[in-house]
Amino acid sequence: MGFRERLVAFYQKHNPAKLCEVDSLLEAFAGREETMFAALRVKYEESDVTDGVEAASRARNVNIEPGMSETESNTVYAEMQDLLRDMESVDLRRLLDQLNGRAIVEGDLLVHAMRFMQHFTTCAQRFQDLSGTILNRTATATQNTTAGAAVPLKSTAGESVATQTESTSPGRCDAAVHAVRVETVSTGTQTDMDGERLRDVSFKDMNPTNNSHFLRAQMPATECSSVRPNDEVRAAVAPAALKMDKQLNQHRSIGMVHKLKPDKHKRAAVIGALLTKGGLADTDSVTLEPGVYHENLCFLNSGDVELVAVFPGAPVIIRPLSNLEPIIRAAGRKTRLRLSGVVLVENDTLGKMHVDVSAPNCPLVAVADGAHVEFHGCHFYQGSCAVEAVGLHTDIRLHLSLISSCTFAGVFLRHGAKAVMTQCKVTLCEAGVRVASKSSMYARETVLEENTTDGIVGYEGAEGTLERSSVLRNGGNGIFLSPGSNFMVTESTVELNGLYGIQRLQSSVLRLRDSVVRDNGLLPINHTDEKVSL
Repeated sequence: MGFRERLVAFYQKHNPAKLCEVDSLLEAFAGREETMFAALRVKYEESDVTDGVEAASRARNVNIEPGMSETESNTVYAEMQDLLRDMESVDLRRLLDQLNGRAIVEGDLLVHAMRFMQHFTTCAQRFQDLSGTILNRTATATQNTTAGAAVPLKSTAGESVATQTESTSPGRCDAAVHAVRVETVSTGTQTDMDGERLRDVSFKDMNPTNNSHFLRAQMPATECSSVRPNDEVRAAVAPAALKMDKQLNQHRSIGMVHKLKPDKHKRAAVIGALLTKGGLADTDSVTLEPGVYHENLCFLNSGDVELVAVFPGAPVIIRPLSNLEPIIRAAGRKTRLRLSGVVLVENDTLGKMHVDVSAPNCPLVAVADGAHVEFHGCHFYQGSCAVEAVGLHTDIRLHLSLISSCTFAGVFLRHGAKAVMTQCKVTLCEAGVRVASKSSMYARETVLEENTTDGIVGYEGAEGTLERSSVLRNGGNGIFLSPGSNFMVTESTVELNGLYGIQRLQSSVLRLRDSVVRDNGLLPINHTDEKVSL
C-alpha cells in the first residue's frame, strides 16, 4: 500500500474532514513520510494517561515528576507554543506558488525563500526534539501514575499547545502534524533558550551564483523567540537604496498636490499658468494626466518640486510652447526639481529630424547655477541636447531614462557641472555625452549606442567613470579623450565602433579595469607615447 492510500485510510478512520489535505501533507513531507505517520499515530491513537481528569471539562492536566516545578513546566509549554506560532506564520503554499515555473530563481525572491526555509527547518527540528523528550517522559509518568506517584498540575501556559488540533490551512500542515497530545513532562525537558539562535543562511553552499549581493542581505543572528520570520525577511532583502529613500521620505515635508489636465482645444500653458500665478510652493507636487502639454517652464529657486505622470505607462508629453526657449529651465541652488514618467519632445514628429535650420536649436532641459534636477523614467527626443548642465554645484541625475535624436549631444556638461546616469540609454544623437570644462560624469549600467560620432567625448579638464556600461556601434570613437581629461572604464564593453574603441590624445589619463575593448573599426586603443593604467 502506497503512502497516499495509507494516509487516506488513516484519515477515514480518525478524521474524515482532513481527507482534502492528503496531497498537501504528502507534498510537505516528501521523503519524511514515516515521520509524518509516527506523529499522526501519536496524535490520534495515544490514549489518555490521566484517569483523574473529568471528561466534561476536557481540561488538560500536566503530570510532573517529583522535583519539577510549575515554572519549569510552563516554560517548556511556552517555548513549544512560540515554536508553533512561528511555524504557522510561514505560508509555504504561497511561497511554492511564487517559485513554481522558475528555472533560475535569484535576487530578493531567493533570499526570501531561503530565509523562510531556514526558519521553518530550525523551528521544526527544535519542536521535534521537545516532542520526543516529552513522549519519553510520558511513558515514565504513566508508570508513576499507575503506582500512585503522579501529582496533577494544570498548566495554564501550555493550554493551547496541549489541545492543539490539526490546522485547516494547507500551508500550516507541517506544524500541525507535530502538535502532539502532551500529558506529562519532567524536569529533564527544561532547556535554556538563551543559547538557541537562528543561524544565517550560507549562500555559498545554497546559491550556485555566489553573488555578493546575497551576502550583504544577510541579517545578524537573532533569537527564535523574539523575531518573526516575515520581519526578518523584509529586513534582510531590503536594498540599501530603498532604505535611504524611505528615510528621505519620512523627513521630507509634504506640500500641496496639484492635479492638472492638458488643454485639448488650444496650445496653452497649463503648468506654466500655475507657476505664473505663484501657486507652486516648496514641497508641492504636480500630477499630470495623460496628454500633450505645451510649456516653457522656469524654476528659479523654487524649492523641492516634482512633476509626476499620474498613470504609469500612459504618455505624458511636454512640447515647447516656443522653440526659442528650453521646455524646462532650472536655476538657483534652492531649486530641487524631480520629473518622473514624462516625455519631452521638441517637434511634433517623433523620431524624425526635419527641423527648421533657421531657428535656433535649444536644449530640452537647461540646468544652471547650482540647481539639482532628477529624471526618473523619462524620455527625451530631439533638441540640441536632452539636458545641458552649466556651473559649479549644478547636479543632474538620470535613472531609467531614454535619450534620442539630439543634434549636438544627449547630455552636455560644462563649467563644473556633474551628472549621474544609471540604467539609461543614449542613442541616435550626434554624440552621446560631452563633458567639458572641469565637469564630471558617472554612468552605471548605461548604454551609449548608434550615435553619429562618438559615444563619449571628454574635453580638457573633464573627468568621468564608466561602470558596467556599454559603448556600441557609434559612428566615430567609442570614447574620445582630449589632453587633460581623466577617465576610468571598469567592467564595461567598448566594441563595434567606427573608429577607435578609445582614442586618447597625449596628457590624457585612461584607467581600464576588467573591461572589454574589441571589434572596433581601427585599433582598440590608439597608440600614444603614454601607457594605459590597467
